[in-house]
Amino acid sequence: MRTIRGKKKGTRTAGGDKPNRSGRDPLLRAGGLGTWERGDLAAAPVTPAERLLLAFAGRLTQSSHAVDDTDVQSLRQAGWTEPQIAEAVYVVAMFN
Repeated sequence: MRTIRGKKKGTRTAGGDKPNRSGRDPLLRAGGLGTWERGDLAAAPVTPAERLLLAFAGRLTQSSHAVDDTDVQSLRQAGWTEPQIAEAVYVVAMFN
């Protein structure tokens, strides 16, 4: 809750809607999440190239010691550029 001039004002969600009575974001109501929103990469609505990049990010996170040139080469073949691949590595590194 934010306080404005001594009065409490209801919080707003990222979409601008007020939270429902339970205090949860209306977009996160029970049954409102698809399987991809719960971390199921196979069900995520992304392109095959994006799926490959996300799998690469997961591999970097879980077993970075096992990443080799073949992983990077497969990203290149999927159309990712060197700067894009480097940026993906940087973002993964920031969050790990």
